[in-house]
Amino acid sequence: MKANRSFEIAEIEKLGDVFRRYPGIRAVYLFGSAAVGHARSDSDIDLAIIPADTSIRDKKLDILGDLAARGYCDVDLVFIDESDLVLAYEAIRQNKMLYAVSDFDRGTTYSNIVRKYLDFEFFLRAQQEEYKRRAIGAKP
Repeated sequence: MKANRSFEIAEIEKLGDVFRRYPGIRAVYLFGSAAVGHARSDSDIDLAIIPADTSIRDKKLDILGDLAARGYCDVDLVFIDESDLVLAYEAIRQNKMLYAVSDFDRGTTYSNIVRKYLDFEFFLRAQQEEYKRRAIGAKP
């Protein structure tokens, strides 16, 4: 049994009808393997929601249920906010927006997240190098 109905972008884009039912959703991005065309039949679908406020998080199971009813059962649904900059960057990096409310500013959102990530990237790299150094037991 296939975990998801289809990985065709055109088919996935039709899911806007699901997200439109939830006023707390400002935008939804497709990311991961499906966004870059490398999804396999056993891959999940990674979706990132940009919320209007935190209350939409309480509807996560309802949203997943609506997606499952349309044949998308293996969905990883995340909410994007300022607390996880790396996740936000990975979610919007391919810029595959599936749904947005009419007043959502895609360009500003993309620019803000990318600029914040690039400002922070130096510290991420330094942290990764330190973890690697400690893992192999090297001295500073």
